[in-house]
Amino acid sequence: MLPTDPIRHHRIKKIIITIIIVPIVLFLMLLIVGFVANVLDRSRRISQGDYSLNATAPQVVSDYSGAQKTLIEGVGTQSVGATNPKLTIVEFADFQCPYCLASFPAMRAASVKYKDSIKIIFRDWPGHTNSIALAEAAYCAGEQNKFWEMHDKLYEHQSDTFGANKNDLAQLASELGIYNTQFQTCFDTQKYLPLIQKNFADSQTLGVRGTPTWFFNGKKAEGAITGTDFDTIVESYLK
Repeated sequence: MLPTDPIRHHRIKKIIITIIIVPIVLFLMLLIVGFVANVLDRSRRISQGDYSLNATAPQVVSDYSGAQKTLIEGVGTQSVGATNPKLTIVEFADFQCPYCLASFPAMRAASVKYKDSIKIIFRDWPGHTNSIALAEAAYCAGEQNKFWEMHDKLYEHQSDTFGANKNDLAQLASELGIYNTQFQTCFDTQKYLPLIQKNFADSQTLGVRGTPTWFFNGKKAEGAITGTDFDTIVESYLK
């Protein structure tokens, strides 16, 4: 009987593996297939110019004050708009994100149209190869009061490779009249990397899963918001 014991134990082991391991592997495969399918679907919609399908309605929060407000709005962030706004909009964005690019015209138009009533705060969420370099360039431009001008140019020049060469960013700084020793030193020393890291760390606490993610007076919304949809959301808060 002894020779058969190892065989029996081997069969039991195979059965355990089949019962436990195989379902786990199949589950992981399904997750991967679903993820790939989602990425492909997003790519297809982007190529067709359709970004709006990803947007979700703002989620209600019970309180928007104190620590929660500071966590969402951050410290040392760049903003545009009213000093005492009726509506504060925080965007976690990435200069290489096509959904952020799709939202950019409507957001910037709203920042002008409702400048006396709303405040828009930019916080970066680096998710692409050159995201950090692009964000650094924007913050360094901000030292010379050109953050939003650089912000706009970065979206206008968005591509998979723009920003890989720092000469791309030097050219934009030159166009804005700020390519000088201050800008170069700021960019080369990665002066704003701690701020970028803090923005990302806060985003994780807030459950930000991608870009763009918005907070309207603390209420969270995810996905591109384009065209008149942005105005509709803003006006619902200003009534």
